Amino acid sequence: NINQVSNALRAEFARGDGRVKRKEDERRKKILPNETLFVVNFHEETTKREDLQMLFEPYGELVRIDMKRNYAFVQFKTIEEAIRAKDATNGGKLDQSEITVEFVARRMGEGGGDRGGDRRGGGGR
Repeated sequence: NINQVSNALRAEFARGDGRVKRKEDERRKKILPNETLFVVNFHEETTKREDLQMLFEPYGELVRIDMKRNYAFVQFKTIEEAIRAKDATNGGKLDQSEITVEFVARRMGEGGGDRGGDRRGGGGR
């Protein structure tokens, strides 16, 4: 016994039971590499397009960077360049935030040249 500590059992629950995370992990495994990366979790107030350009340019020729609030689509000229960039930057830091970098999920039957699979609207640079 520890003084002033209750002997009652205490249980805390995390949000969900892991099914949602497992489902998301399975979905991600099915995404095929392509030229366009989805980048999320940077500071929307302080991160500029130029910051993303400086981060991703060393890995290949950039076709476009389409920034939204706290996410962006970064498109490379080739799949190989996008693979190198994803492997090197996913989980890395940008402006003190740990960013997530994934391939854009494409719908069945979609090929290259479809503006990167961005179905949320927006245009080029």
